[in-house]
Amino acid sequence: VVPHITDAIQEWIERVAMIPVDGEKGPADVCVIELGGTI
Repeated sequence: VVPHITDAIQEWIERVAMIPVDGEKGPADVCVIELGGTI
């Protein structure tokens, strides 16, 4: 696992999770993320 890639993914998830989606001013109460890939 390449640290700078996993760091970028974590930062992206944290940033996207804070985007209001239901017309409210704050972030959503729950953020569901589907991750896929081969391990």
